Amino acid sequence: MNWDFLQRYDESWIWRRADRHRVTESTRNFAALEECIEDATRHGYAGAPPETRRRMAQTVRATQARKSRGPASTT
Repeated sequence: MNWDFLQRYDESWIWRRADRHRVTESTRNFAALEECIEDATRHGYAGAPPETRRRMAQTVRATQARKSRGPASTT
């Protein structure tokens, strides 16, 4: 079983589970990745190894930092 956590265009999160020929997605969007992971856990997600969780957290922090800086100046 393969689990993915995806950030949508509106910055909300969903989980997706692929199991051979069947794909299941969360029925709602989540404001924070942590909430999304909690819901996925209720649906059978056993958790990612620590190195994967760290990498996910670093990606989220880097994305948030880029967005908070706003567009690059052209002057």
